Amino acid sequence: MWDIFEEMQKRFKQEMERMERLLREFRKPIMPVTAGFREPLADIQVTDKEVIVNIELPGVDKEDVQLNITEDSIDVKAEKKKEIIEKKKGYFRQERGYAGFRRYFSLPVKVIPEKAEAKLEKGILRIVIPRAKPEKKKKKEIRVKVK
Repeated sequence: MWDIFEEMQKRFKQEMERMERLLREFRKPIMPVTAGFREPLADIQVTDKEVIVNIELPGVDKEDVQLNITEDSIDVKAEKKKEIIEKKKGYFRQERGYAGFRRYFSLPVKVIPEKAEAKLEKGILRIVIPRAKPEKKKKKEIRVKVK
């Protein structure tokens, strides 16, 4: 009897470790962040009807955001460009700044990318994507032959 409980505890621990690994993998991008790009902070919310993603892109104009969505992933690339030109009597100052952002997510559920909507407001990119209907699993009963 003691062996049964030990086995159950061992399997439970293995499953918990597996779940932790999966969660860690979900949080990190599959593709490495390209040099010179920052990884913006993001929140992903999954409801019964949609997936909602909020990504922080401070100082980025909507024209400088590239968003690609597939049925199971999101890839966001954005650039923040800043140029200061100052001319005053006796001196001239010109500065340029650049920041690139890149984030890739594997989604936990299938979505319908064609119906996605995105809005950039106050430095937050909000993406709303309807969930795809779950596929019905095919099931076939197989008779076991006895010899």
